[in-house]
Amino acid sequence: GAAIYQWLSAASKSPPTIIP
Repeated sequence: GAAIYQWLSAASKSPPTIIP
């Protein structure tokens, strides 16, 4: 849940990174 939110937040600032 929260991990996805932070992933999207980080992806908007930098290239997408796969986080388990």
